[in-house]
Amino acid sequence: MLSYEHAEEKYGIMRILLVPGEFPPHIFGGGGIFMYHLSRGLVKRGHKVYVVALGFSEELMDGLCRGVMVERVNGNLVTIRVFVPKHIYPRHKVFQLCSKKVIGKLVEKVDIVHLNTGLYHPFIRDVIQRSKKPSVVTIHGDPVIDNKISILLPFISIKDRAYHAVFMLDRMLSLKYEVAELYPVFVSKQTVQSISSYIPMTKYRVIYNGIDFDFIDSSLRRPTSCKPVDFVRKYSEKGYRILVYPARLYPGKNNVFLLYVNKKLIERDHKVKTIFIGEGPLMTKLKKMSKHLQIEQHIIMTGRLPYEVVLKILSLSHVVPFPSLYESFGLAVIEALYIGKPVVAFNLPYVRELIDKGVEGIYVAENPLHFVEILDSLLSQVSTINEDSVGTRMREKVMEMFSVELMTDQYEQLYLDLIKYDT
Repeated sequence: MLSYEHAEEKYGIMRILLVPGEFPPHIFGGGGIFMYHLSRGLVKRGHKVYVVALGFSEELMDGLCRGVMVERVNGNLVTIRVFVPKHIYPRHKVFQLCSKKVIGKLVEKVDIVHLNTGLYHPFIRDVIQRSKKPSVVTIHGDPVIDNKISILLPFISIKDRAYHAVFMLDRMLSLKYEVAELYPVFVSKQTVQSISSYIPMTKYRVIYNGIDFDFIDSSLRRPTSCKPVDFVRKYSEKGYRILVYPARLYPGKNNVFLLYVNKKLIERDHKVKTIFIGEGPLMTKLKKMSKHLQIEQHIIMTGRLPYEVVLKILSLSHVVPFPSLYESFGLAVIEALYIGKPVVAFNLPYVRELIDKGVEGIYVAENPLHFVEILDSLLSQVSTINEDSVGTRMREKVMEMFSVELMTDQYEQLYLDLIKYDT
């Protein structure tokens, strides 16, 4: 076995395979953004990084798996897109099936493999096991809590309840394999506590998600002119208060609740527009409910947007309501706070964990009515809550705790530790 020093010397430049599933511009949640920031941090250190991610195209071959393309070779970053049909579910299973061959080839030329949770079982598992390469999985949340919330919500159909029940069981099975056979990393302490109640763990690390703040700054400095940004900017200039919720249109994200919040704010004489950024199974329901509540003129649904555009719209917001009923970490919360926008969220474990770490700018609601009251108050004093002194304190704390440099340091150390013991 090599000594640690020799391993560090030998693998000063590592070859790393990242399997995020989603990756900009094809983003559905925080998992893809997390690995985007990590890949940039690793490349800056001189490591060779391969990323295997979803792509969507109607122009490639017909069938379930529509082809593979090396989309971009940018210095030490190679992005490989596996193209699948746009609207086929479960997306993570199809991605595994279609990417298995590509991953099988790449895994032989890298030093370590790093997957997002849910992308190991059943189709990629045998590829990773045969390679005998050290492998890491980042676990972004507890599927039991997430899916139980969706099952219990009153507006969910029997069909959807059954889907979430099956999905929860599948994710629990996948987690058992991941925790037992890979090295698990959790993005928050509260996720460890909840999952360890039903899956025993002997090894793990907690590494908070990091953000490339330089990338955010450069994105916000660049002039951006596209329909969603121009639309939001126009209403802001007309005096509307802009609420932006960047999240999947998914039961646990509690998007439906935000429609009722919008209606209450209008009844309190607020001139407000609520922007939903994301896609998901609730798109049609949200459109129907906004019409039923007679607030469709105050609701904007953008669908999926490039990451840079999401950041620009966040910068145009006045307040970021985040009514999600479950989060393991809440990457969008950190992004909003860094940009200087106050966030309103329910009193959940991830919120308490962030506040315990000294994060400022999160207004905590104890119940739905309190959520409305906080927003009502913030929108009435929006000219003062975005003062430079407030924004500076918010930015400084998140930069200290959630920088891509800190996250990259910790993952780099983990990779070296695993290579050391594997060699």
